[in-house]
Amino acid sequence: MNRDPEGAVGFPRILLSQRESYEGSGYWRDNSGDPPNSALVIQHTESGTAWLKTKNGSYEVPAGYAMLFVHGEDSSYGARSSKYQLKFVSMAYTRSICDLFNNVRREFGSVVQMQNGGQAECLMGSLMEAFMAREDPLLQAEEIFRFLIAVYREQLNRHQGDDPVAYGRFLLESQYRSPRNMSEWAEVIGITREHFSREFQRRYGESPAVFLRRQRLHHAQVLMKTSPYSVERIASLSGFSNVQSLRRALRQG
Repeated sequence: MNRDPEGAVGFPRILLSQRESYEGSGYWRDNSGDPPNSALVIQHTESGTAWLKTKNGSYEVPAGYAMLFVHGEDSSYGARSSKYQLKFVSMAYTRSICDLFNNVRREFGSVVQMQNGGQAECLMGSLMEAFMAREDPLLQAEEIFRFLIAVYREQLNRHQGDDPVAYGRFLLESQYRSPRNMSEWAEVIGITREHFSREFQRRYGESPAVFLRRQRLHHAQVLMKTSPYSVERIASLSGFSNVQSLRRALRQG
């Protein structure tokens, strides 16, 4: 097993990632015995069938699907078929990754589609390779965000069709450290700024600009308390265009 060194403060990182194969029905795990909130895990079924039991019910996890669980929660899982092949990534329990991870589970459940050969599955493989190669922690963090966005988008396409407003919110929540302004975000999302702002306000009760500022401000405040970085560096790492923008956000609260 290869475990990573400590990553950058506040950034997600991989704790453990590998492929495993099992034969017979003896493979099962109980998450409730693990230390609470010690890791977030996405486990993909490459072949065979697994099962996942949570407080909400029991679910099959066939090939092309993945289960999401947290170490320390009341859930368990195991193999349902005689042969079961899987791969998983175990991620540190940080706020940034929790928000994304919990959004997927809240909106789509703890078993999600991850088609073999699809974008999310391929990005998972790339993330595993980056972990094994001991790549820079910040590069790994970027790969984690790309992977989770791909997982989320695959569910949107499957369950809801293209939903640019929901996708836009997910991007703002997961990539708030990007210095893009709202016009640039709207271009990435694929709709006009006016339409995005109007529909975002109607659906979520606040403007996307306010939502984005809150994500950036929280991250900046965490860095101010836990890192030795200068104010200029903190502003840059949190997505603010300059120190003045950060100070303005601090005043507005």
